Amino acid sequence: MPNVVVVTYNRKELTQICIDSILEKTRGRFTLTVVDNGSQDGTVELLQQYEQKKYIHNLICIGRNMGIAVAANLGWLISKDDAYIKLDNDIEVVDGHWMEYLVDVAASNPTIGMVGYKFCDWHKTERRVLDSGHTLQVFESCGGGCALIPHHVHQRLGFWNEEYGLYGYEDLEYGVRANMDGYITGYIDKENVLAHRGFSVGNDAQHESIKNKSIAKEKTGQKLYLLNKFMFEKKLRPLSVQRKYLHRLDAENRLQFRVNAQCKSLYASQRHLLQTMQITLVDGVAQIDLRGLVEGA
Repeated sequence: MPNVVVVTYNRKELTQICIDSILEKTRGRFTLTVVDNGSQDGTVELLQQYEQKKYIHNLICIGRNMGIAVAANLGWLISKDDAYIKLDNDIEVVDGHWMEYLVDVAASNPTIGMVGYKFCDWHKTERRVLDSGHTLQVFESCGGGCALIPHHVHQRLGFWNEEYGLYGYEDLEYGVRANMDGYITGYIDKENVLAHRGFSVGNDAQHESIKNKSIAKEKTGQKLYLLNKFMFEKKLRPLSVQRKYLHRLDAENRLQFRVNAQCKSLYASQRHLLQTMQITLVDGVAQIDLRGLVEGA
């Protein structure tokens, strides 16, 4: 039974459309987990109403925005279901079989590491017929709007990487790690199953602005992603990623976070490399200049 995890941060109207469509249309049994990242627009109150009616099985309210990866990982921790599905709160279910399609493809093909639905037109996919007879649009990853990761893959690769700030490259990186470990990633070869509402409902420009600024930051954006990819490829760090921020409940039952002490040496190495290595992207190819690292040794 899949654990469907929806992370919310404001965007109340979109969240309501998303959750209502999940509840009204989804075929089959599932666990619905919602993690709120400190909404201040009435979203929390809406979610509490769903929880009181037992529409939401697990509700976690963080109290402040810790970022999409931290929240999505909390939802991952809370359930031991066979599969984990991350679904953005601006996605509307159109086809009630959406979850069944994902589960069937993943269960029939143990080499699948991550599978979802395509919302990004710029992802150049390759259609491939799998051993099970299913057709997959193969890509190096899956956009985080909808992504299923089987439990056995999670056991090998761990969590979303929480190093990328509020919004970042955690979805792309997970697919890259899966590919490095021999898994296939890509999209279900079906259209009009889920709808990406985003800008189509209300004014979502502020949310997109925050997202783009986070992705652009050097310490949490593309440069860090390229550095991490280099470290994975050169086996300078394991493909299995631990959580950066560990949580506990304080005396008032509020979530508090601290940096994982086991990872502090890794983060120190990252900071040093980001300061000394020159990383550029030329025609889609990453170029890493190690001269600064050698000179500083």
